[in-house]
Amino acid sequence: MTSLKDTLQKSGIFPYKGRGQHFLVNTAIAEKIVALAGLGPEDVVVEIGPGTGALTGNLVRQAGRVIVIESDRKLASLIGETIDSDRLEVVFGDALRYDFQALGSSVGTRFTVVANLPYNISTPLIFRLLDAHRAVKRIVLMLQKEVALRLTARPGTKEYGALTVSASLFADISIALAVGSENFYPKPKVDSAVVVFDIRTVPRADVGDVDTFLKVVRAAFNSRRKTLRNALKALPGADLAERMEVIQNSSGIDLGRRGETCSVEEFAVLARAVAAVVQGGHDS
Repeated sequence: MTSLKDTLQKSGIFPYKGRGQHFLVNTAIAEKIVALAGLGPEDVVVEIGPGTGALTGNLVRQAGRVIVIESDRKLASLIGETIDSDRLEVVFGDALRYDFQALGSSVGTRFTVVANLPYNISTPLIFRLLDAHRAVKRIVLMLQKEVALRLTARPGTKEYGALTVSASLFADISIALAVGSENFYPKPKVDSAVVVFDIRTVPRADVGDVDTFLKVVRAAFNSRRKTLRNALKALPGADLAERMEVIQNSSGIDLGRRGETCSVEEFAVLARAVAAVVQGGHDS
């Protein structure tokens, strides 16, 4: 860890709390993370936030092409200086603005994503990656343990929520490795976990309009104590208050239930019923 601190200081780099920067210092864990990606010489891999390169060197040795996206200019320069390989491409930029779908088109194959993510961008970045699910085949992320538990939660548990439902529509998700806070510099206040997303070529359920599905899911969890009936009334611009019985009858789902009890498949049925009622209202 001392050598890492020296390297950072010599480069004028100091971990920035506002960005949630915690650098992985355990090489054995870094090797396990890369192994979980299942890479071969024909694979393209994207690493988000490579930091000091704890994962990058292993990725370069195993994959055919490695694209790293780093928003810290000094860290981006450090990676380019310390890892000399024609397989490596360093992109200085914000992963939350990066067009992953366009990358899939340009490389001509589905790619893998590996990252030790800053905690403060993990949830929005997961959604951005899942939006590009047609271009991605596997995602291996180091996440805050709390987020990992939310992603893999079961209906009826306190961890189960909108993130769980939305993410599992497009991926089979599992926790592969627990990682204690002592494996990072600086040491975070919470433990982490490595989560693997195997992206589905076909969504888990037919949701109809994806935007409607996501709005229904978010509404259902905005206030966990509300029943589905009351939650759906709050959908913006839908004016559904007078049509709850139609939605209940067409979906076969008791709207007296709470969202936390519904599976992904049930939310899909509910979203299609809501979309049909909204569309019917627009046509009348």
